[in-house]
Amino acid sequence: MEILLKTKGGRKKKCRIYTNNVGEIEYLSKKLGISKEKVLEDVILGNRVDDDDSEEIAKLNDEINGLLQEMFILERKWAGMRYKAYSYMKENRAVAISLAGYLAKNKNIRNLMNMKREHKDMEKIVDKYLWM
Repeated sequence: MEILLKTKGGRKKKCRIYTNNVGEIEYLSKKLGISKEKVLEDVILGNRVDDDDSEEIAKLNDEINGLLQEMFILERKWAGMRYKAYSYMKENRAVAISLAGYLAKNKNIRNLMNMKREHKDMEKIVDKYLWM
């Protein structure tokens, strides 16, 4: 079924209503004793009757708002934790740079003293923080 709607500018626009909806509109118009146009108008304008569902909807909306508030609180806490983790990572990187310098000095001194012991485990830790 196609209906013709007028826009605010005076233009006419064709809209298609699918067959399963046409059957419902015809059923409602016969049951209520009003024209199909009136049923369509009420559907399009959204004229609704408040049911018992409105209480359930209000409860669900309150629950959603409560959950949103809780989510915002957790987001605030998480943002602070993220910032702290970032600052710790920056500090660790600075310490790793200093440690890398000390390891290089230690290696040079060991080479001068003809001692051949390396610190591979420390170098792995330094690489980890330098390449984050």
